[in-house]
Amino acid sequence: MPFTSILPPDLEALHYQPPPEKNKDPKFPLNYRPISLISCAAKLFEKILLSRIQAFSDSHHLIPDFQHGFRKKTSTCHQLLRTTNKIIDGFNNYRTTGEVFLDVEKHSIECGTTV
Repeated sequence: MPFTSILPPDLEALHYQPPPEKNKDPKFPLNYRPISLISCAAKLFEKILLSRIQAFSDSHHLIPDFQHGFRKKTSTCHQLLRTTNKIIDGFNNYRTTGEVFLDVEKHSIECGTTV
């Protein structure tokens, strides 16, 4: 069965306008911010859908507890605190602790792929 849209045309309309960041050279693609302009009805639909998806994933434990930044009442600061506590715990218990940090955005752009 072919995929057909169930959204009205007004909700499907998306206007993408990438403005350059202030005081940045507009010749480079990295200096543009992605901004999409959608209708108020589409924003409302998106918020309703997001709240239902989050409620479902929370009730079925689909996202691990150590995932931060995209969950309610968590942020990337929580992940930084978790990492710091792991390092301190390893130091206090005379264990070797190592960390690897990857900058996926810059790496993917240099490779010519998108994430």
